Amino acid sequence: MSEEKKESRLRAELNNGRAAMLGIFGFLSEQSAEGSVPLLKGVVPHYDGEVMAPFVTNYLGSAWGIN
Repeated sequence: MSEEKKESRLRAELNNGRAAMLGIFGFLSEQSAEGSVPLLKGVVPHYDGEVMAPFVTNYLGSAWGIN
Protein backbone atom coordinates (compact mmCIF):
# COMPACT_ATOMS: atom_id res chain seq x y z
CA MET A 1 0.00 0.00 0.00
CA SER A 2 1.38 3.41 -0.90
CA GLU A 3 2.15 6.03 1.73
CA GLU A 4 -0.47 8.39 0.29
CA LYS A 5 -3.16 5.71 0.57
CA LYS A 6 -2.12 4.91 4.17
CA GLU A 7 -2.26 8.59 5.09
CA SER A 8 -5.65 8.99 3.41
CA ARG A 9 -7.13 5.98 5.23
CA LEU A 10 -5.69 7.11 8.57
CA ARG A 11 -7.22 10.56 8.09
CA ALA A 12 -10.59 8.98 7.21
CA GLU A 13 -10.43 6.77 10.31
CA LEU A 14 -9.65 9.74 12.56
CA ASN A 15 -12.47 11.77 11.06
CA ASN A 16 -14.92 8.88 11.51
CA GLY A 17 -13.91 8.60 15.17
CA ARG A 18 -14.40 12.32 15.68
CA ALA A 19 -17.83 12.18 14.04
CA ALA A 20 -18.80 9.26 16.31
CA MET A 21 -17.74 11.21 19.41
CA LEU A 22 -19.84 14.20 18.31
CA GLY A 23 -22.82 11.89 17.81
CA ILE A 24 -22.45 10.40 21.28
CA PHE A 25 -22.18 13.88 22.82
CA GLY A 26 -25.33 14.87 20.93
CA PHE A 27 -27.26 11.97 22.43
CA LEU A 28 -25.88 12.72 25.92
CA SER A 29 -26.83 16.38 25.54
CA GLU A 30 -30.37 15.58 24.44
CA GLN A 31 -30.87 13.12 27.30
CA SER A 32 -29.57 15.61 29.87
CA ALA A 33 -31.25 18.79 28.56
CA GLU A 34 -34.34 18.08 26.50
CA GLY A 35 -34.55 20.18 23.35
CA SER A 36 -30.82 20.92 23.25
CA VAL A 37 -30.46 18.93 20.01
CA PRO A 38 -33.54 19.68 17.88
CA LEU A 39 -33.06 16.68 15.57
CA LEU A 40 -33.11 14.27 18.53
CA LYS A 41 -36.10 15.82 20.32
CA GLY A 42 -38.44 12.98 21.23
CA VAL A 43 -36.04 10.32 19.93
CA VAL A 44 -34.23 9.61 23.20
CA PRO A 45 -35.82 9.58 26.67
CA HIS A 46 -34.80 12.07 29.35
CA TYR A 47 -32.18 10.78 31.80
CA ASP A 48 -32.05 12.18 35.35
CA GLY A 49 -29.05 10.11 36.46
CA GLU A 50 -25.36 10.96 36.37
CA VAL A 51 -24.30 10.61 32.73
CA MET A 52 -20.60 10.60 33.61
CA ALA A 53 -20.96 7.88 36.27
CA PRO A 54 -18.96 5.27 34.33
CA PHE A 55 -15.96 7.62 34.40
CA VAL A 56 -16.12 8.57 38.07
CA THR A 57 -14.80 5.34 39.61
CA ASN A 58 -12.92 2.32 38.41
CA TYR A 59 -13.68 -1.31 39.22
CA LEU A 60 -11.85 -1.07 42.52
CA GLY A 61 -14.10 1.77 43.66
CA SER A 62 -11.66 4.67 43.91
CA ALA A 63 -11.76 7.42 41.33
CA TRP A 64 -9.11 6.81 38.66
CA GLY A 65 -7.20 4.56 41.06
CA ILE A 66 -6.15 7.52 43.22
CA ASN A 67 -6.54 7.08 46.96
